Amino acid sequence: MSNSDHAASDYTNELVHRYVDGLANDAEIEELSHLMKSDPDVADLFVRISRLEIFLEDRYGQRRQEEAVVRFLDDLFINTESVGVMLEEEEIVAQREAAEKARIESIAAKKLSAFRREQDRQRRPESVVIPRNVFYTTASSLAAAAILLIFLALPDPIPVAPIPVFVASIDDAIDARWSDPNLSTASGTKLFTLGNLVLTRGVVRIAFEGGAKMVVEAPATLELLSPDSARLVWGRLVGSVPRSEVQLTIQTPNASIVDLGTEFGVEVNRQQVTHLHVFEGRVSATTLDAKGKTALQRTVLVDEAVYLQPKTGA
Repeated sequence: MSNSDHAASDYTNELVHRYVDGLANDAEIEELSHLMKSDPDVADLFVRISRLEIFLEDRYGQRRQEEAVVRFLDDLFINTESVGVMLEEEEIVAQREAAEKARIESIAAKKLSAFRREQDRQRRPESVVIPRNVFYTTASSLAAAAILLIFLALPDPIPVAPIPVFVASIDDAIDARWSDPNLSTASGTKLFTLGNLVLTRGVVRIAFEGGAKMVVEAPATLELLSPDSARLVWGRLVGSVPRSEVQLTIQTPNASIVDLGTEFGVEVNRQQVTHLHVFEGRVSATTLDAKGKTALQRTVLVDEAVYLQPKTGA
């Protein structure tokens, strides 16, 4: 898929979300209606997102007007019943996969339990005087056999998920909402290294444990990496460091930006072009090429702005 196709897909996705969230204006609603009539994939996307939003908000006590969504589909002559059957079939497949996963985990647990019972039944033999050379030969053989038995009896290793680390907290928020309905935007909410955070609405100010602060504006996708660093996948943020001994590093798809005691803004658009603006102080910017290697390093001073192109690092 080309960059233009990606951009069109992202724009359509955003347009559907704006309608479902009640943010779309008349022109956007008319455009969405035209896209759904001309492209079945867009209609399918709209139905999936609409039903998912209705399910989530019904589950967590914020029921949306389902009749409005159904009425919009009826105006476009979309058979909601057939789409519902399709979604039910997908749910059945998901249930089967969950059942198979549970069956495999049960087998692994039984193997481990049987191995432990076998260990408990073993008895320590009475001491017997054995010639030294015979003792060493026998001990080596038994040790090798024991290691082989343990290796065969143990179940296949199960991947262990990384332990989330507390690195920051929400300092303030204005009409903010995460894509994860279980994650609060209230002041004081602790944030961990849990992968990508998707801000779908409003503005949040994040206070890092290292002392730096960062204001993120929706829509944006970011990942907290440590008490003094984060990765901006796309979107806009403003970082600030109050004292010279405090540091803040922002990684983007093609750059690494280190705040040297200042205030700066970073934007990553859908084409993965990084825009850097320094409002106060100075910033060290390192660009990366397509292989992730350093292409160029420079210090950006106050009131300067640079545009970092993807892949080339220019």
